[in-house]
Amino acid sequence: MPSSRDVPLELYLTSPNGQQKLGGLYRLLEGKLSKGLPIWKRIGFGQEAWIYSGPNGRWYVSNNKVVEQNDFQCGRGLISSLEHRNLLPVMLEEDSWQYKDQY
Repeated sequence: MPSSRDVPLELYLTSPNGQQKLGGLYRLLEGKLSKGLPIWKRIGFGQEAWIYSGPNGRWYVSNNKVVEQNDFQCGRGLISSLEHRNLLPVMLEEDSWQYKDQY
């Protein structure tokens, strides 16, 4: 698990290959974890969206309210990573991410 000092307070997501609507600035939700890992929420423009670790060990970027309603205990996102092995999103290679057109 990453130490708290390694966790960035903000992430800026760009998505050149798909799902550009999920791009933008995400801020750490202090004290909120999913599978022992941090959660970030998009701030600023557009729909609410989150970056979180799902139950299958993948990072997800989702704007689906069901995710928050289920306390981030599901694997739903239009962008997802391959298995992250407890690495933070910023530590993954660019080709570790997958894009979908719909849920």
